[in-house]
Amino acid sequence: MAKIAKLVTLTLITRVVVEDNLTEEQEMIEIAEQSKSIFVHKVMNEFEENIEDIKIDTEIPFDEAIELTPKELNKLRNGKF
Repeated sequence: MAKIAKLVTLTLITRVVVEDNLTEEQEMIEIAEQSKSIFVHKVMNEFEENIEDIKIDTEIPFDEAIELTPKELNKLRNGKF
């Protein structure tokens, strides 16, 4: 079966509320802490809904001689190849 390389663009957005008097660094840490679990949930449970675009990878086409698909990599890691 022929294979083709594709590029997948995923867009995630969420809303967080932070204190108004934080430094830029403190704000970034707080935003990261609040949004991380939300984004993990979206990736694990709402992945398809957040796909923005899928394109053929014309810069680095799939080459069976040098790469495996994620499914094939899992088989290899689990000794089932």
